[in-house]
Amino acid sequence: MTKVSVIIPVYNTEKYLPKCLDSIINQSLDDIEIICINDCSTDRSLEILKYYVQKDKRIKLINLPQNKGVGYARNIGIDNANGEYIGFVDSDDFIDLNFLEKLYIKANETKADAAKGNIYNYDINSGKSELTDFYKMNEKIRKNKAYFYYGFTSAIYKKKFLDKYEIRFPEGIKYFEDPYFSIKACINYSKVTFDNSAKYYYSQYKHNSVSTHAILENFKDFKTIGLKIFDLLNETNVSPKSYHIIASFLFNFVISNYHNANINENIRESLFGIIIEFLFISKYNQTIPNIIYRKFTEEVCKYKYYDLILKYYKKYDYLNKNQNIVKILISYIKPSFLFKTDILTPIHLGRSVEKEISKDGIANDNDIKWLHKNCVGDDDFDGNISYLNRRVGFFTGTFWAWKNYEKLGNPEYFGSMGYRRLLFPCCLNNIEKYDLIIPKKKFFRETLKLQMIKCHGKLFYDIMIDTIEHVYPDDADNVKFYFNRHSGYFAEMYIMKKEIFFEFCNWMLKILNYLVKKYPNAISVPQEESCGVETLLKNFIGHDLDLSDKETDIRDFAFIIERLTGYFLYKLTCNKIYKYNEVYIFEPDYISSICEKENYKALVLNKMRQNVLSSLKRGNTTEK
Repeated sequence: MTKVSVIIPVYNTEKYLPKCLDSIINQSLDDIEIICINDCSTDRSLEILKYYVQKDKRIKLINLPQNKGVGYARNIGIDNANGEYIGFVDSDDFIDLNFLEKLYIKANETKADAAKGNIYNYDINSGKSELTDFYKMNEKIRKNKAYFYYGFTSAIYKKKFLDKYEIRFPEGIKYFEDPYFSIKACINYSKVTFDNSAKYYYSQYKHNSVSTHAILENFKDFKTIGLKIFDLLNETNVSPKSYHIIASFLFNFVISNYHNANINENIRESLFGIIIEFLFISKYNQTIPNIIYRKFTEEVCKYKYYDLILKYYKKYDYLNKNQNIVKILISYIKPSFLFKTDILTPIHLGRSVEKEISKDGIANDNDIKWLHKNCVGDDDFDGNISYLNRRVGFFTGTFWAWKNYEKLGNPEYFGSMGYRRLLFPCCLNNIEKYDLIIPKKKFFRETLKLQMIKCHGKLFYDIMIDTIEHVYPDDADNVKFYFNRHSGYFAEMYIMKKEIFFEFCNWMLKILNYLVKKYPNAISVPQEESCGVETLLKNFIGHDLDLSDKETDIRDFAFIIERLTGYFLYKLTCNKIYKYNEVYIFEPDYISSICEKENYKALVLNKMRQNVLSSLKRGNTTEK
């Protein structure tokens, strides 16, 4: 068996090809085969290859009838290789004359799946070469093989290893195809060894400027490969640390290009979409700059990305195929975006499912039919508290789930979210390892107490403290401590083991009973007005977007329950018995806290006005 097969894809590199081939035919390791794949070159490359075939019988020439791209060419080379190990050299690069011998000796001695040298950037104008910081990675790879996500040409690979794990290059891709091969190889290595003195020279003319790669088609290829890599990671049992190393490489690549001043705005928008899709598909939370998350919330406010989050939630429907693992109640106050998955269960709070004006206009007939068929209601059982919905909010749905848990299939985990505010899909990854899934904490300049007073008025804070002091006096000091912090958990969003969920419901019901008894008429409910579209819009903005200038609002108890839910989650995180995971929130309403209030109101009003008036022109009617 030949010791090493060297695969060289060739396409229009007549200027550099002789130097490349000379560096290979003159290797100190003689027992090699050289497989050159001509990918329909239109210059003198084929003529040069034919000359070298006559010069060295170890060269095998494969002449492709159609241009297939470098990934296809390399794969043809792998399939036709007879070597114990396989190496790759691009036709415009070259290697030291002892490169293959050094790596083969190292691999053979250690029985490694791969042996890696180093890549040096070669300046074709000056003839100088240097090991750049980016390629000083061998020491990192020694500590964690996941760092071997690039520079695949600096190594040789055992042929049996590549075949066993079906490690090949993506085909039909012109950009960023190399990392997929490297990453699929690195996560399957049993052993990788190194010889830092083995040098591969990368022609630096390829890096004339960053803008050379700043074309939309290239980044479409990058997105395709990035998603393939995430799929690979999600299907493979890699450690969280290795996962983060590889995911960070992908995120950093796209974020650095996003911030590049030479990138035009159309491409920047495309890159932003890639960042968000990577966040959705990732199994774990990724650290991203605040400016990215801020832009994300602004885009969500314009009703983007809902179809994307549904796509990635549906990927987790397999969890419930064999047994009922998790059900998440999605509260529909007014019909809007529909999340039709096995895991996300819709519930309509406090009223029947009807065509009502919402932030998104009027629900279409198909959505209404789907909701009537699939949506459970919080008022369909004796003892329901749906009559309190306008004061209590989401908790009437939580109460329904508690009292009708068997209707959900008695799942191991129960979750609660709203149709416009959801946890990122990665919350479902490895769910069995956690007792509790919760949103990432929000941070404020002021304390939670002052923030609550600022948003809802001092009355709400005083009522909340009074309630805790009477219902759970042992918790009173801890509640005050929590609300004097600058960070906390907001919104009634969580996924809990059912035992914790039942405990939470018991805990909260006592609070609600006290509130209803002690403050039965704290807030009066205004009469609904049956007026024109503009009046409806005005009332809707005031009541349902929390943007009214009143100190209090119709949902008085809902604010207290929401804030105390945050305290309960905090209390659970302090208990070392429970293992929890914090994940990002898909949260368009967050925009109201980071934009000027009037601008936000104008944006939503314009959106609603367009949708509602358009619906009315088509002959639709609103039902109260």
